[in-house]
Amino acid sequence: MEQILVDLLAKFPWGVLVLSVLGSLVVVGQLVVAITPSKKDDAFLDGVKKGPFGKVIDILAAFAPIQKK
Repeated sequence: MEQILVDLLAKFPWGVLVLSVLGSLVVVGQLVVAITPSKKDDAFLDGVKKGPFGKVIDILAAFAPIQKK
């Protein structure tokens, strides 16, 4: 499994940048959702997760330091 990831990152070096940016956005998004009492941002984050990158965002959200309850 690790070798597959290493091979993919060697073939697509920009993939590291994309995953880093997405991961940062997920962490910031989850932080905003956790801090604000509004349901509007919760709905926005849920809507983004239903988009084309929803599964990737779910995986990245699992590593976020602040989890949505």
